[in-house]
Amino acid sequence: MEHKKILQLMIANLLNQDNVIVDTETTGLKYNDEIIEISIIDVWGEVLLDTLVKPTRPIPAEATAINRITNEMVADAPAWRDVYPTVMEIIGQRRWIAWNSKFDARLITQTCLITGIYEGLSPAQLLAEYERVHGSQIDAKPIYSAWVGALNDKGDGFVRQRLSDAADQMGLSFDGGAHRSLSDSLMVLRVLLRASINTMEG
Repeated sequence: MEHKKILQLMIANLLNQDNVIVDTETTGLKYNDEIIEISIIDVWGEVLLDTLVKPTRPIPAEATAINRITNEMVADAPAWRDVYPTVMEIIGQRRWIAWNSKFDARLITQTCLITGIYEGLSPAQLLAEYERVHGSQIDAKPIYSAWVGALNDKGDGFVRQRLSDAADQMGLSFDGGAHRSLSDSLMVLRVLLRASINTMEG
């Protein structure tokens, strides 16, 4: 139980700082996919950004089957070029939390590449943009997975808990359903809040 208490303290500290929680929905998982929805909330649950994003290419049917975002829904949405400055203004000097944050960080960067946002920037400017996104991320997934404490089959690490699993473990349900960015970001906050006060046996 000692490791659980330490992780609870770590989680509580994350939620007692001026951090934000980010979630994205995308056209897919590959290196040519783009963000089609992004939400950012603070640790008190206030919505700082919640918007659809119009991609440069049509949304594949398999993506719509997961996140229920259609091409018709994003037809009049802002382009990533218009959304990105707001994202960076909110993140600013803060750290940001996400479930599997490396994925969201990668999609932010590659959506910028696909949409030409980085064109014309110097190497120093590119590095600064990259660091602002990737250098300030906090991945909630391994922290929560360690808090649960379930060892993998090899016994050399913890089972990586999906957000839907974490919600079930905490007796929580998604508002508006899973795989929409605002619902998922709020669920990350709710799971972390529960974990910070819960002493469930691992």
